Amino acid sequence: MVLTVFSFLDYLKTLFDKDAVLTIDEKGIIDDLSIFSVGNITWAEITDIKITKALKTDFYLSVLQTRSHSLTGKTGSNSGH
Repeated sequence: MVLTVFSFLDYLKTLFDKDAVLTIDEKGIIDDLSIFSVGNITWAEITDIKITKALKTDFYLSVLQTRSHSLTGKTGSNSGH
């Protein structure tokens, strides 16, 4: 039930937030797509990128050198940049 509520809130943010984007550029990835986003991730932090499918939906995964970014890079607004 809780996962369903979070998934719905995440869907609403993506649907109505005009700033909900995933940007990939020469510096790295700027993840402001959802309520679970962590903001800026530099290429130096990324060791691999994978695409996986769950519940008929494709998900991209950034494999990082350490977990600390996912725990400390998150801001209240998820902007990170």
